[in-house]
Amino acid sequence: MLARYKLFIFWGLFMLIPMLNFGQYQQSWNVLKKAKFKQISIDELYYADLLVKTPEFDLIDGKAFTITGYYIPVEDPKVIIISRAPMASCFFCGAAGLESVMEIRPILKSKTRYKTDQLLTYRGILKVNDKDVNQLPFILEQAEILDNAKK
Repeated sequence: MLARYKLFIFWGLFMLIPMLNFGQYQQSWNVLKKAKFKQISIDELYYADLLVKTPEFDLIDGKAFTITGYYIPVEDPKVIIISRAPMASCFFCGAAGLESVMEIRPILKSKTRYKTDQLLTYRGILKVNDKDVNQLPFILEQAEILDNAKK
């Protein structure tokens, strides 16, 4: 009987530990896709979508966050953009929403030249942007690339 309890406890810990994830929101596009946006007027002719910040986003704002996405080339060398989907179906091509892209601000400038649609994994501090329409709604600051994405 005691052996059965030991096996149950061992099995429970074996299944529970990977799910704890130690505060990281691993592969978190599912969390971000719950975002809602409101249109605001920039001037008489232009409108922009601004994130409506919910309590769920307050919980992850400023927290450690890990995410994997497809590299989307942009002209700003200080910023990297990743997408939940490859470029052919990303936000910039009109096939997805703002919740499907993230701005990455690396700690160190990478000397590596990434290829369009290359899968990259980053870990950093998530900033949820619900104020500035000139930035994406989700920004990963102090980001560092994880080893598995360098290949």
